[in-house]
Amino acid sequence: MAVANYYDNNGSLPPAYIADESGKPMHSWRVLLLPYMDQPELYEAYDFSEPWDGPNNRKLLQRRPKAYAFPSEEKGGSVTNYLAVVGPQTAWPGAEPAGGNKPHATSGSTILVVENHGSGIHWTEPRDLQFDTMNMSVRDEAPDGISSPYKLVGVVSIDGSLNTLGPELSPDELRAMLTLNNQQPIDSPAVQEMEDGRQRPLKGSAKK
Repeated sequence: MAVANYYDNNGSLPPAYIADESGKPMHSWRVLLLPYMDQPELYEAYDFSEPWDGPNNRKLLQRRPKAYAFPSEEKGGSVTNYLAVVGPQTAWPGAEPAGGNKPHATSGSTILVVENHGSGIHWTEPRDLQFDTMNMSVRDEAPDGISSPYKLVGVVSIDGSLNTLGPELSPDELRAMLTLNNQQPIDSPAVQEMEDGRQRPLKGSAKK
């Protein structure tokens, strides 16, 4: 997994974004992971001396890696369907990375990346969900929360495991799953292991 490889090389999780001197987000964690997901040429093409939407970097929007889009939407486009949840309680505090012990050894069940349907966030854009303001329910389409066009909404945990979340998951349970240092396991039928997210049927599909 790209995040695990990043951790091994840098001793921390990636920051949610790189900010300029005034604190304005300039570059996304999704760009920082490119060298760890077999995209070194795309990483080299990105210019960190200008904002994510600068004249050079705008040209890269249509080169979105397949891993940043739903399997059903991999062809073309610049919008990402995979977001972090940013906040001091989470694995993505902000411009500063989460460090300490190896995350998968202490907070393996903590959600790292969530699916999102409808936010319109570009893959290079340093913008994600905010823990304090996001919608804490699992829905079909929620620009401000966890959502998916698939019958089962997927998330990735720090330890690399894949899980699906059901709409019956309570807001309190979801908050706990997003909290980095939460040691309380979530024992809910709304949380199920997922082997391959590409095999999930879309909502409205006849496939069971």
